[in-house]
Amino acid sequence: MSRLAALTDYPWLTPAWQAWLQAKTRLGHAYLLTGSMGIGMDILLRQMAHSLMCDQVGEGGHPLELDQHPDFMTLTPLEGKKELTIDQVRNLQQWLNQTAHQGGRKLVVIEQLERLNLAAFNALLKSLEEPPANCIFLLSTYQPGRLPATIRSRCQWLKIASPTMDQAKNWLATQQPLADAQLERALLMNWQAPLAALSWLEQGYLELDAQWQADLAGLVARQKTVTNVVQSWLKWDENFNILQAFQVAVQQALWASLADEGPQQAWLDLAQQLLWAEKDLRGNANKTLLYESITMAYLMAHQQPTQPLTRIDFSPIPSQGFGL
Repeated sequence: MSRLAALTDYPWLTPAWQAWLQAKTRLGHAYLLTGSMGIGMDILLRQMAHSLMCDQVGEGGHPLELDQHPDFMTLTPLEGKKELTIDQVRNLQQWLNQTAHQGGRKLVVIEQLERLNLAAFNALLKSLEEPPANCIFLLSTYQPGRLPATIRSRCQWLKIASPTMDQAKNWLATQQPLADAQLERALLMNWQAPLAALSWLEQGYLELDAQWQADLAGLVARQKTVTNVVQSWLKWDENFNILQAFQVAVQQALWASLADEGPQQAWLDLAQQLLWAEKDLRGNANKTLLYESITMAYLMAHQQPTQPLTRIDFSPIPSQGFGL
């Protein structure tokens, strides 16, 4: 977990923090934080953990650092792994059965709970159903829909609201002194998540985004070819999220059509195609063919006159994006 930060620097987290302080007056055994990626949920989680353990002191009479506290444990994936395993949860259970070193409570923190595999979920469920005395679980997830219902039902939920555009832009401006249009673009490309937007700017993606927009404009004006543009995109695809850029472009087009004559079917079809492409890229999809197909579909949608809506496919969509 990251170094403790001042919550006053993240004003949109204040309502959730106040809700937690109220909940602390009558503690349960398990809390589940949910919210969007890139808004600072990990910062709030650490503050919550610190508020539960900071009143305990070490042999020298000084407050114990959270990460060095013998009655605190956090689970993270092992090096080179993406999932939390059943063996890690079993080790946690053994630790829970031991007597607390400070004679007080024990605290378990698991961020991004969706990273547990099925066997690990089942093992964790046993601890949530019959929690050891004076033990508290602080859990977080960006994708609550991926958690088993049995896990969700054993926790008290704390939903973290995303900042407003003004809150996000004002905070981002204190970190990056850029023009309003650039700040708004960074937030737009990161679904209004200020911490994600800051990371995006720090990695130089604003320049790549400007090139991507110029390439797209060149395609619409028939000054560039799809093949050449896609080949240039592939050179920096591992850094700059092409699909996310298209998702933002399609979202803007859908908003514009809603304000005009209603959503165009071609844009809705392209939105669905992007969702499937996101799934395909997690496999072994041919990126060249995939990006060329999406680019052609974008050009066709851009050039078509307004068409009446004929259908909507309500297939599952990612937790972020296409927030109509």
